Amino acid sequence: MAIFLLSFDLNHEDGYEHYSDFTDELTNLRGFRVMNNACLVSVNTSNPKRLLDHLRPMLEDTDRIFAVRVAQDHAYYLHAYPGTNDWLKRHKYDEEKLVPAKPGA
Repeated sequence: MAIFLLSFDLNHEDGYEHYSDFTDELTNLRGFRVMNNACLVSVNTSNPKRLLDHLRPMLEDTDRIFAVRVAQDHAYYLHAYPGTNDWLKRHKYDEEKLVPAKPGA
């Protein structure tokens, strides 16, 4: 599994209520909120574009989302939400279980 940090600006006038599909999918991806508009997810792809392509239908054209892959032992947070470091320890990076990126993606 690979860990990604997702940072997002959700801009719909109805707020988070409009994004139930998106927030449900973050839960399905074992998401853990680390800041107001940022969460960690544990997924079986190594390609951030594939991850964002998966999430895109749940977002509006005015929303912004940024995905950064977190490398093992290269992430630790000070004053993040409680449980962040424990989440990172439980969702260790596992290169063998990743779905490789498609050529040209």
